[in-house]
Amino acid sequence: MKYSLIIVTTFLFLACTPPRFLYEFSTQNYYNTPADLLDGAHSTIQESDIELIIHDRSKATYRERVAVTIHNEEHQKYADVYEFYDQLSSIEYMNARLIDRNGKIVETYSMKDAGDYSVNDGVSFFSDNRVKVLEFYHPTYPYTIEYEIEKTLYGTLNLPDWYPMQPDQSVVVSRFSITDYNTGVRTHPVELNSEVAVIEGGEYTTYRWDYNNQTAIETEPYSSVRDNLPHMLVAPGEFEIEGTVGDARTWETFGKWYYDLGAQTRALPDAAKAEIDALVKGVENEREIVAILFNYLQEKNRYVSIQLGIGGWKPFPAEFVFDNSYGDCKALTNYMLAALEYVGIDAHAVLINASADRPLIEDFPGNQFNHVVLRVTLENGEEIWLECTSKYLPPNNLGNGYSKKALLVSAEGGTVVETPDVTNQNNKKVSVYSINIDEQGHAKIEGELAYQGASQGRVLYQLLSVSEAKKTEWLEDMLPTDHKSIELADFSGVDSKKDITSIKYKAQLDHYARSSSKRLYVPLNKLNRTRIDFKDVETRNLPIRFRYAYSESDSVLLNFPEGYEIESRPLFTNTSTEFAAYTQKLERITGNTYLYIRTMELKEREIAPELYDDLRNFYQDLRKDDYQQLVLVRKDS
Repeated sequence: MKYSLIIVTTFLFLACTPPRFLYEFSTQNYYNTPADLLDGAHSTIQESDIELIIHDRSKATYRERVAVTIHNEEHQKYADVYEFYDQLSSIEYMNARLIDRNGKIVETYSMKDAGDYSVNDGVSFFSDNRVKVLEFYHPTYPYTIEYEIEKTLYGTLNLPDWYPMQPDQSVVVSRFSITDYNTGVRTHPVELNSEVAVIEGGEYTTYRWDYNNQTAIETEPYSSVRDNLPHMLVAPGEFEIEGTVGDARTWETFGKWYYDLGAQTRALPDAAKAEIDALVKGVENEREIVAILFNYLQEKNRYVSIQLGIGGWKPFPAEFVFDNSYGDCKALTNYMLAALEYVGIDAHAVLINASADRPLIEDFPGNQFNHVVLRVTLENGEEIWLECTSKYLPPNNLGNGYSKKALLVSAEGGTVVETPDVTNQNNKKVSVYSINIDEQGHAKIEGELAYQGASQGRVLYQLLSVSEAKKTEWLEDMLPTDHKSIELADFSGVDSKKDITSIKYKAQLDHYARSSSKRLYVPLNKLNRTRIDFKDVETRNLPIRFRYAYSESDSVLLNFPEGYEIESRPLFTNTSTEFAAYTQKLERITGNTYLYIRTMELKEREIAPELYDDLRNFYQDLRKDDYQQLVLVRKDS
């Protein structure tokens, strides 16, 4: 967004006075940053003063004053000044200015110049989230943005955390203070070495932290650099939000608050009860009843995010979901809970953080959650976990591919639990192929693919909502040659009611193998080669993190044309480490028929940085073996 100033002249010249900053920045020259703070930094926080004042359990003030120097286009995004707000918050003022490398103020804006946009996350149907934005651009680097913002929070459940720096950003001076008027606010430092200064003021207590002269933490591939940045988590003691009062100091009390929010929302209308009665009539097995009702939920309803004030926490009534056939994660989980309660099956909502990189900090109770799922407990003690927002995932598949700690809520309060243990053997892909290769190197393939766990969830999301033609296109994209034709594609095994998703197909792939006048060069693994490649680096600082641990098994029956024999065959490395292993082997079955078998398992989703070189070597060996080929020669040559 670009702004222009139009000056209209008559007989008088009117001078426009730029907005006056309330905060005086102490830095005089932004372009004398020490050399060590420039190393690896795309931007530098020259001065940051963040202030949080908690007046009582229902109101807080947040002030942010920042001067950030943009060194290059990699961090142009940090030149934008923005602030989010909704019906539980308001922006009081917003000023910003751009200072060029010569110290000249080039542009100055206030809140009246800001763009004001609805925040659309792509899934929220009802949302009051908005953002005000001041966008800056300057063609010459470096330049500096100074800005100040004040915001009022009407409710203290979601207090802002403090991040003194961003990835690839250094810090000269950064300060954070919390003034608490006896509400019991709590903090939890993460990777943050900063002593707190405490100032007692009678009716209030001020806590202050300084974080100065810090070099940039550089982004590294396969890592969550943001969660490894130094930061301070902030959580309330007692809090209030839209008239409801809670206590976040223990998991028990926080869970009790959430349970009570939805306690009066699970009454089912008579029409819903009649539908449920008809579905489970004559069914005695509890596990089967759960499967029937979960399928009913998935087929009848769709997920729609609803973020309106406390609607971000309080579920819509079960009757609303029944009447409208949609709801957000809270509403759909609540509706499934109501249905199970109606048929006498025990179930509880479980709050989780759906982010792959946010483990629960168990010794710091508070709002660490952004999603809710359902845990069902049968009379025999068996647990079934349900992801109620998904139209595709089967029971006991939460879609994330790994276990995590979460908060189960009940009438008694909250209890920390762990979602089902998920190992690499639960996230599995099994492929079986029969490949007939002719003398020109063309191949006829019959394949069957089976997916389980997180691998299954990914395939279900990609295929269940699209047409048969789109499914076939998806299959074609998986096949590795330019000239190919699908002769048969069977997607009947793509079914959310099954624990394993399967796909069968027949295809013709031209030039699958390379041919010459006397030889065929046959790739042993052309259908499932690893794409992972780790670069050689001098130092690795952050843990290596994959989406989930997984395993693969490929069995390929190769049929070669008559009149050929093996001239050379590959030697496989076959590597096993504490974090991963793979094997490949080739054996003759009969005549010109050979069986190639490949197994691969990533045992852990997070690997320590000191093992980076071992991991890199592992994937280099795997890539090399994945590209091995068999050389066949005519017998009469």
